[in-house]
Amino acid sequence: MAEQGLFRGISGTSGINGDWDGADRDCTDLDRHDDDPATIHVVGLADDQICGTVRLYPLGADGRWKGDRLAVLASHRHLGLGAPLVRFAVSSAGRLGGREMEAFIQPANVAFFRWLGWRRTGDLVDYAGIPHQRMLIDLTGW
Repeated sequence: MAEQGLFRGISGTSGINGDWDGADRDCTDLDRHDDDPATIHVVGLADDQICGTVRLYPLGADGRWKGDRLAVLASHRHLGLGAPLVRFAVSSAGRLGGREMEAFIQPANVAFFRWLGWRRTGDLVDYAGIPHQRMLIDLTGW
């Protein structure tokens, strides 16, 4: 968050699908999904320390899921922790009956997600104060 300047100066309900409801000028990413029992919080370990994270949650009863908050410490990005975190999120949502997952991806990471099987949809949108691309992946094969 701090490294990329995310969520700075955002307050109230805004963002994609109206899912932002808790950020304030102190740069926090807390929202209603953090305490929702349906939300799955995943951590990636390297050298016995938490070096990455992602979370996922259902968007409703129709099999749609969302993945977000993917982050890997800068000092550990060379270890390739991001791909296993994304794959784990996708396979977990698929095993839980999901049919499709969405994520909002920073433009610099779109090629990485396409390599992992995701597809673009729509135009760039403002999310957490910076441009993001909405991407989708089919979960039925997981």
